[in-house]
Amino acid sequence: EWDVTGMACRVGKNGSIISNLSSGGRGQKIEDVLKRNIPYQQTRERIIEDIKFISIEATKTLEKSIGQCGEMGIDVGIDKNGKVWFIEANIRPARYVFNLIGESDTRLRSIEKPMQYAGYLAGF
Repeated sequence: EWDVTGMACRVGKNGSIISNLSSGGRGQKIEDVLKRNIPYQQTRERIIEDIKFISIEATKTLEKSIGQCGEMGIDVGIDKNGKVWFIEANIRPARYVFNLIGESDTRLRSIEKPMQYAGYLAGF
């Protein structure tokens, strides 16, 4: 069963719509970004739940077409109204952003979980 191992934000430079770390974007904790931009706790919680739902549903849908994945990185955007938009899925997600935001444990879990899944599929 799919679950969400971790979440992180990539934030672009002021005035830029590009958030790639290689293009000057910065990694930030999602909680910090939401607190700065969304005044209501209930709305922030709904956004987190929407991100989780979209991520899991997108992954399940992709698996129907491409087969078992073991891991998936989902990129989403959040508009000014708090609506979550699917951008893309990556079957080899980048994990470095977790180190940038001080969540090295999450990075390690993101490496361990696919290996545990492979062991499960192999019957270990």
